[in-house]
Amino acid sequence: MVAIQLNMIEEAKQSYEECKRYDLLSKVCQANGEIEEAINVADKNDRINLRNAFYNAAKYYEASNKIDLAIEFY
Repeated sequence: MVAIQLNMIEEAKQSYEECKRYDLLSKVCQANGEIEEAINVADKNDRINLRNAFYNAAKYYEASNKIDLAIEFY
């Protein structure tokens, strides 16, 4: 958490992966705009949050005015 506040995103992602906190890793990726990576993490390691990852991806693409991509993820 401190690493994120210090803008050490890669270190935070590595730490979450080492601790097997894939839910937090997915959230960091989503917040960083790494949507495909977030979905891949959720798909492989955190299936319980996969639906949320798809929904957040859809909202991200909708906000980015990429409506076709948003529809795919909804």
